[in-house]
Amino acid sequence: MNTAGLRHEAFVYDSDDQFVGRMVSFLEDGLAEDAAAVAVTTRANWASLHDALGDAAERVSFTDRDACYVRPATAIASYETTLQHHLQSGAPSVRVIAEVQFGPTPEEWDEWTAYEAIANHAFADHAAWIMCPYDARVLPEQVVEGAWHTHPQVLTDASQPSAHFDEPGPLVRSLTSSYKPLHGLRRLPTSNDDEVFRERLAAELAAANVPQASALNMLLAASEIVANARRYANGPELVRVGQINGTFVCEISDRGPGLDDPLAGYLPPRADPKRGAGLWIARQLCSRVELLPGAPGLTVRLWP
Repeated sequence: MNTAGLRHEAFVYDSDDQFVGRMVSFLEDGLAEDAAAVAVTTRANWASLHDALGDAAERVSFTDRDACYVRPATAIASYETTLQHHLQSGAPSVRVIAEVQFGPTPEEWDEWTAYEAIANHAFADHAAWIMCPYDARVLPEQVVEGAWHTHPQVLTDASQPSAHFDEPGPLVRSLTSSYKPLHGLRRLPTSNDDEVFRERLAAELAAANVPQASALNMLLAASEIVANARRYANGPELVRVGQINGTFVCEISDRGPGLDDPLAGYLPPRADPKRGAGLWIARQLCSRVELLPGAPGLTVRLWP
């Protein structure tokens, strides 16, 4: 394969034999080129591939997909670490079977379809061939259709360029929920002293009985967002906190130039560690991070 950059391909199948046959060939061809091989699949597909590969299975790193696909930001970080590890260890390229867990709800389908789009940018400069299997027997039609929009190539009976591929930015924007104001949050006094801000937020988290690990993650994430506000917008203008349906929420607003980038915080900040690292860190630590443009400014909404 071309080792200059990413090849991101969807594989739409409708039988177990088709899955095993195609994916075993994909891995074996990679191993013949001395590529590193990774398979992130369901436990059932893991077992089938392991049996079909025979001794070659020992050269493949298997991972249960349910442990990988917890939320998009952490999945991107996990793949970034895996690809970097293999390429820096001397592999000329990496072949990955990446069977995404799309979840049971339309909201999750959109979230993970957006993840597939983001992957095109996140791993663009890695010498990797990522093959994403889509089981047409069990996945919703909407999810399978999304494969044609998020992958430059799609493998059905044969590999072919997708005539429906969309640029990641506009597609992710179209899949992102629109701004909905939250009622019931209350204002937390702002401060130019970061330690005072953290103490106030820690007290709110404790009063809301947020578990210690989640509270610490929220404090770290909020500190990164406040640091961004100081760097780009003369500091936060408004901080609001409270509980929505039993879940703690923290909103940090500024009156800076705003941010209109649907991929912000999802792309690994390896090219320039000083740029974009704050949102990247926040997305790793929180279950959800919403970027809500204002007029002017930006509100970042954090969920633990």
